[in-house]
Amino acid sequence: RGVYPPTMDHLCFQRGAMEAFDAFIQSPRSISFGPDGWLYILDTGTHKVLKLDTNDFHVEHVAGFGWNYQEKGITKGLDSMYKDGKGSDAMFHTPKGISVDFRGNIIVADTENNRIRRISPDGDTRTIVGQNVHPYENV
Repeated sequence: RGVYPPTMDHLCFQRGAMEAFDAFIQSPRSISFGPDGWLYILDTGTHKVLKLDTNDFHVEHVAGFGWNYQEKGITKGLDSMYKDGKGSDAMFHTPKGISVDFRGNIIVADTENNRIRRISPDGDTRTIVGQNVHPYENV
């Protein structure tokens, strides 16, 4: 079961549903149960959000695209690791907190981007608080 050793595609850009055993999780930082009964997993190491169906143990990709920025041609600046969008078009940078509200909105503390982000039930990621300003850039 699973892919071992994992390929770059498997590690970074896997989409859709997969068995929980096959899901690559590098550094899970925070979890939260949603009103739908799914367990939402914030993986800081791969900069993405996953959800686990606790009934049949399959995992689905929610948002973020993975940790290998060079594969996507993203190599410089804080802005290059930030993007609002739907599903894997959204980018996070070292997110460290997650919560799911009663409507199914996922709230993410996008730590290195200095922002709070909301993922709507339809998968659209939007910034709701903060700017992409490094606190020490003018020191």
